[in-house]
Amino acid sequence: MTQILDRGGRVARRLIDWIRWHGTTRTVLRGPAAGLRISTGNSSANYAEGTNELPVQHAVEELLRPGDTFFDIGANVGFFSLLAARRVGTHGKVVAFEVVPEIATTLEANARLNEFAHLDVRTLAIGSGAGRATLRLTNHPGGATIADDADATEVTTSFEVDVVSIDQLLEKGELPVPDLVKIDVEGHERECLLGMAGLLAGRSPALIVELDAATGEGIARKRADIEALLLRFGYAIEPMPPSYVGTDWHVLHLVGTKG
Repeated sequence: MTQILDRGGRVARRLIDWIRWHGTTRTVLRGPAAGLRISTGNSSANYAEGTNELPVQHAVEELLRPGDTFFDIGANVGFFSLLAARRVGTHGKVVAFEVVPEIATTLEANARLNEFAHLDVRTLAIGSGAGRATLRLTNHPGGATIADDADATEVTTSFEVDVVSIDQLLEKGELPVPDLVKIDVEGHERECLLGMAGLLAGRSPALIVELDAATGEGIARKRADIEALLLRFGYAIEPMPPSYVGTDWHVLHLVGTKG
């Protein structure tokens, strides 16, 4: 999402960015990610400007330490994965989950571009348990969701994907235990969190959860639902400063920590 006046304008801006920068590698100009190299692929060129979701960028830097492990669920082309990989260093680990194959390929290329061998890309959908789901691609570049409430007018294509939970991957020894988990899954947040109930009850990583909705009432309902869920696991929840101001689409980032 980008900082523009309305949702239709945001889609148009992303399409313009994609046409202008598709296939181009750029250096992030400013912000905590300044100096990283990134190809934005089918996603917004705002990533390369370095201004995308600055409160989230600062939170990633503040919550991670060298040697930590970071999970990026819904990683897109890997902007936050790259930022985290630089922050945790070669003794740390970043696992980026991106289920759209074309976007995951760009993410892998971005990891190589920055020589981040400790950034591992998994082309998996994360949910509450093992199974299959319909992935819906939308008409804003990089947009995809397996949530049931996707706007049918925005869906361009769909296909079936495998779904697995974080707890299942941890139990199989296929993942390290994370210190911070960022979740940006376009409406599938509750299922994703339910699928890591064991992790949340046990090792209790810090969380960054993005929520979005068309109305203020909608975002308030989503916030109340996620906060109630995380309170069951003893988390303290705080909203971040807004990343998007003056838009008609509501986006909220929550930080969850457990002392």
